[in-house]
Amino acid sequence: MKDNFTFYVQTYGCQMNKNDSEMVAGNLRLMGGRMVTDMKDADIVLINTCSVRQHAEDRAQGTIGALKKYVREKGTKVIVMGCMAENMGQALMEKFPYLLAVVGPNYLEYIPEIIRENKKGVYVGDRDITFELYKNAVRFEPYRAYITIVKGCENFCTYCIVPYTRGHIQSRRMGDIIREVKMAVEAGAKEIHLLGQNVNEWGKEWGYKDPSFGDLLREVSKVDGIEIIRYTTPHPKYFGKDLVDTIVELPKVTRYFHLPIQAGDNEVLRLMNRGYTVEEFIDLIDYIKEKAADRYAIGTDVIVGFPGETPEAFENTLKVFEKIRFDVAYIAMYSPRPHTAAALLTDKFVSEEEKKRRFDALYSLQEKIAWEKNQQYVGTIDRVMVDNYDESKGAYIGRDDINKTVVFTAKEGYKPGDMVDVKIEKAKSWVLYGREV
Repeated sequence: MKDNFTFYVQTYGCQMNKNDSEMVAGNLRLMGGRMVTDMKDADIVLINTCSVRQHAEDRAQGTIGALKKYVREKGTKVIVMGCMAENMGQALMEKFPYLLAVVGPNYLEYIPEIIRENKKGVYVGDRDITFELYKNAVRFEPYRAYITIVKGCENFCTYCIVPYTRGHIQSRRMGDIIREVKMAVEAGAKEIHLLGQNVNEWGKEWGYKDPSFGDLLREVSKVDGIEIIRYTTPHPKYFGKDLVDTIVELPKVTRYFHLPIQAGDNEVLRLMNRGYTVEEFIDLIDYIKEKAADRYAIGTDVIVGFPGETPEAFENTLKVFEKIRFDVAYIAMYSPRPHTAAALLTDKFVSEEEKKRRFDALYSLQEKIAWEKNQQYVGTIDRVMVDNYDESKGAYIGRDDINKTVVFTAKEGYKPGDMVDVKIEKAKSWVLYGREV
C-alpha cells in the first residue's frame, strides 16, 4: 500500500467502538494515511461493527454489501472490524469474499500491518490488547475524549454476546490513563468520557482496590481544564455505596447514574445471570437519591420479552419503573444472540407480537414519567456544553452535567465544547428547551 493512501471509517454501536475507530484512524495516520469523509473517495474502507442485536449486524452487512461495487470498480480495500467480525469470523469472509480482512476487537492493532502487507485473512480470538496505541487516537470530536480504561467482560449475562466478542477483563494502568487524559486536555478536550464494557470493573485484576474506580475518578478530576467527567457503562453488581459517596464529592464527575436494571423481576434477573435482586437495585437507587438529593439523574437499560418473562414478571417491571422513576430508559426487545445461554431457551421464547406489546407499554410509561420529571427544570438555569448547531432549528444542541439534552437559542459564535448558561423554558420527555441567559 502506498504511503499516501486515503481511508474512511464507518462506526456502528457503542462508545467503545467509537474509541476503537479513533485509535485505528490515529494509527493509520501515523503510517501516512489521510482520513476522508466519503467512502467513495477512500482507498481503504473500515467498517466497525456491533453484535449486541441482530438489527445492528443487519445494518452493517447492508453497508458491506453495498461496497462490492467500489471493490470491483476502484479496487477499494474493505476491512470489517469489531464485534460482528469476532462473532462471524470466517463466515463473514465467505459471505463477502472481496473483503481484505475480518478483524476482531482484540486484533485492531494489526490493521496497519494488514494494510501495509495486503494480508488477506481473519484475525479473531481473545488476547491482551496494547492500550498504549489509544494515545494516538484521532478525536472525532476534539472537545470530547473517549478514554478506554478496561476491556472485556466475564459476567456472562445469558443474553449478551460481549464476553464472546471482547474477551477477558484487562484493566489499563492508572498512570497510562492519566497521561492520555492530559494529552487529550492539552489538545482541547473539555469532556473526558471513561469507557469499559463494565467500566466499574476496572481494577478487577488487583481486587478493585489500591486503586479502585473511585480512586481513578479522583485522579482524573485533578487534571486542570476538564469541565465534566462521564463514564460508560457501570454494572449495578459492582456499584458500591462508597462509589456513590466518591462521585457526589467530585464536582467534575457527572451525577448521571446509568445503571442497567434489565428486568424488574427477580426470576427474570436470575435467568439473565445478572447477580443482583430487584430489592438490592432499589436500595442502591434510594441511596443515590439520598446522597445526591440536590441534583442527579438516573438512567437504565431494560430488555422486554426475555425468554421466561411471564405477563406477571413484565408487570413487575412496570411497577419498578413506577417506583424508581428513571429519567431515561433504553428499552430493547429481546434478540437471541449466538453462543449465549438464553438463545437455547427456545421453549420459553416470547412471541414477537407480545414483545412489541410490552415494548409499547413500557415506553409509554417511561415517556410519561420522563415528561413529569423534566417539568422540575422549567424556570431553572442550566449549564450546557455545546455539541453542535442545528441550522434547521436555528438552535444549539448540547448536554448538561446530568446528561439532559438541551436545545437552546443563543448568540452566534459558540462552538462545540463551549459552556453556556441556559434558562430552561420548556421541557418534553427527552429534551429540555431554553435560551441563553
